[in-house]
Amino acid sequence: MSGPARKYLAEFIGTFVLVFIAVGSNAINHLSNGSLGLTGMAIATGTIVMVLIYVIGHISGAHINSAVTIAMTATRKIDVGDCLAYIISQVSGACAASIMLLELFPSAVMSVNLGATSLGTNIVPKTGILIEAILTFLLVFVIFGVAVDSRSPPCRRLLDRLFGLLDRSDNWWNRCSIVV
Repeated sequence: MSGPARKYLAEFIGTFVLVFIAVGSNAINHLSNGSLGLTGMAIATGTIVMVLIYVIGHISGAHINSAVTIAMTATRKIDVGDCLAYIISQVSGACAASIMLLELFPSAVMSVNLGATSLGTNIVPKTGILIEAILTFLLVFVIFGVAVDSRSPPCRRLLDRLFGLLDRSDNWWNRCSIVV
């Protein structure tokens, strides 16, 4: 498969996997009486995002979030047609993962509201929307600063700094890039 369909399939699969792991870890945490905890669920979700960036980043840019896709369109990194197809792929992938989780863990998934966040008892909707807007801005800000801006450090140097363990002769790391 090549061309645009490959990008859209990558976004579908990426969003499916993200929702499956994020909501699934929440359901497993519920079924295991909190054995994962917030830290375990955050590690599962963060790790899968990192893996997805490596797996589909070179195909679609690994947006896996409609806010990222809209920001990429607003800054003319992708065109409106791709934006719409990406969002359809992302929503479809998220729905497919939710349906799969409902089949696998019906009571647990329903008890955690399909993994949807909810406002705390002392948080009014206006504050919740503001918090969501700020966090979404920060997500997109980091993505643009790290992956989109051509002045950001190349992937190889960044990984060398983070881990210091990479074999410099391994060509796989030299091909590390995100397509936008």
